[in-house]
Amino acid sequence: QHRQNMDPFLIPIAEVKAVEVNKPEPRPTVENRQPLVYNSAMEAQRNAPPPVETSVAVENKKSIFDSSAATDVGKVRDHNEDVVRIDEQNLGRMGIDGLYILADGMGGHGAGEVASAIAADVMAQQCLKQEFPRQIQASDQLTPEQKLNFDRLVIERKLQNELVLQQKLKKKLILQDKQRQWLSAAVGQANHAVFERSRNSTDTAERDMGTTLVVAIRSGDEVAVANVGDSRLYTISGDGRIIQQITRDHSLVASLVASKQITAAEAKVHPQRNAIYRTIGDKPRIEADVFFAKIPQGGSMVLCSDGLSGMVDDGRIGQIVVSAPDSSKAASGLITAANAAGGQDNISAIVVRNVAESPEKQGSWETTVQNM
Repeated sequence: QHRQNMDPFLIPIAEVKAVEVNKPEPRPTVENRQPLVYNSAMEAQRNAPPPVETSVAVENKKSIFDSSAATDVGKVRDHNEDVVRIDEQNLGRMGIDGLYILADGMGGHGAGEVASAIAADVMAQQCLKQEFPRQIQASDQLTPEQKLNFDRLVIERKLQNELVLQQKLKKKLILQDKQRQWLSAAVGQANHAVFERSRNSTDTAERDMGTTLVVAIRSGDEVAVANVGDSRLYTISGDGRIIQQITRDHSLVASLVASKQITAAEAKVHPQRNAIYRTIGDKPRIEADVFFAKIPQGGSMVLCSDGLSGMVDDGRIGQIVVSAPDSSKAASGLITAANAAGGQDNISAIVVRNVAESPEKQGSWETTVQNM
């Protein structure tokens, strides 16, 4: 397996899949469900004519981040139940360089769009209420579980005689645990809001509503990621040869593949390939998976709904992103590819590029929102 990030201080929470672009997987069948409507990136734009594309370019110390979001109803659904949001301008004082949210709602008669909008709103509100951890206190110490992880990583990364690096690794583990707790609590609040709305609603369509949620919080080129459901986050190398799925799908077939009960090829034709066992709003409490990754220098990060990942294979996603001149063209190109493959679901993508060039080469930094 190719590993994109070999930084000894970037601690993975779970193994991630690396796929070479020249060996694309066959396209899976898209899930037959009702996602939802919500278009934004800076603010909600409910019922706006899809697709909506949002572009933001910001300089962050040594790197420049060019970010865009696009969403489209697809070719089968009659309305869009996906939500996309980007905020790279308003959360610096809260310890956040970039906030990226994507939610894919589900439920009858438009209830899915309600669930995804609530989840995105609450997640964004939590980022304004409580500062995201960026440093640790001198009194902070490793927990017993963290100590076991620390000892394992010291051996794996051959740091036995590197006392300075060991200290940095220890601080990184403590900080990531704080960030994990912060993200878990924020996602918990989003879940609570959707669950309570569903339970107390007089609209019968909202009784069964829910949503997936994938959230990335960027600090420089590092991202802390939380996900519930089957919306995904990828990182793509600068040359486009390696694309890694950082998140883990909360689907039955993904679980069967992970336990080696079926193969990835069998998962694509499994009769229960559409079953998702964890969603926002389904239960009073939810556990989000949390991961940590880096956006490679000159590379990209992509968040997407299954309307994209279910129609376009990973290798093709990497090719489209790398070949596009900027994040805006990359996001719209992904939408176009999913529609060309059938557009069986709502389609959403957020593309964040870690631009390895000087600010002078990047043009205007002002935010643009364009209805395509």
